[in-house]
Amino acid sequence: MKRPKVRFVYKRSSRYLGSTVLRADQLCRLAQRHLGDRYDFATPPIPGAMRPWHQSLWVKLREEAIYIFVKDAIDRLDREHLAALRKKAVAICVDYIDRSLEFMRPDSVDLHISASIAGQAALKVLIGESKDADKPDGAAAALLLHNTDERLESLRFAPLDRARVVYFGGPGNTVLTSYARAVVDVVSAELSKDMNANFRRLQDYNAHYCVRPDRGGARLGRSYTPFTKGFTAAVCGANVIVNRGVDDAAAFLGDDYPFLIDAAKDSDLDDGLRRALDAFGGAAWKRGLGVMEAMRSRIAPALLARDLATMVDEVCN
Repeated sequence: MKRPKVRFVYKRSSRYLGSTVLRADQLCRLAQRHLGDRYDFATPPIPGAMRPWHQSLWVKLREEAIYIFVKDAIDRLDREHLAALRKKAVAICVDYIDRSLEFMRPDSVDLHISASIAGQAALKVLIGESKDADKPDGAAAALLLHNTDERLESLRFAPLDRARVVYFGGPGNTVLTSYARAVVDVVSAELSKDMNANFRRLQDYNAHYCVRPDRGGARLGRSYTPFTKGFTAAVCGANVIVNRGVDDAAAFLGDDYPFLIDAAKDSDLDDGLRRALDAFGGAAWKRGLGVMEAMRSRIAPALLARDLATMVDEVCN
């Protein structure tokens, strides 16, 4: 029996961005490991700044497959050429990851994919409200939680004698008070090269700092950030220090997670950070690790592959 083809389409100019590395290259490899006997996976790029004839040629060269456009790769095709691709495709999907939903494409898209629970809920509303004439019948929203970097599985963690806290990401995406700068190490992971250089440094930490600015509450047309930093902490066997306003944090950790903090004021953030440091080795610290281990089980590669297979099967039928 011929295997259905699944193609993760990424923007060529974004080849070295984390969203491409994780949600095109690594997700494709994860899928090949767990589902390669059922589906044919690949990652074709789409060039930038394409004129209409470039778009026509790109579409003409495509095969019958399920196309999953990663983040803003969908923007490379205008309405006419996306509609042309859909005519020869099994289905058109868009994985928004953390892109603002003000850019949602209702035209010719069969499945809108969110990497966060909050984002999926918003997409369902937006799809239902859309009056676009080219919206496919049965257009839907799916949840495919964010995979963690496959290189983390190679890390080995020795016990530490105190709480050591890291912020692993782009400094512009977090909130750091003077006190936080004194006790949290900032390690860059903005680009693929940063991840290559720094991922092994995570072996030196047992707590991850994941405080983000307020993202705007329930406004539908905003970006919804997957809880990737929390997932990364879970894979590292570490607790996460995170504010309640972070998308999906309470959903995964529960309202009683000991290091879910308030960050309305700098003093709230500092108090929560101090409590986490003081809790090291005690009952609250151990309870937190239990929650993190449960979350790690939920984003295990085999389970993400199962969710992807369910999603693919639905658009095939």
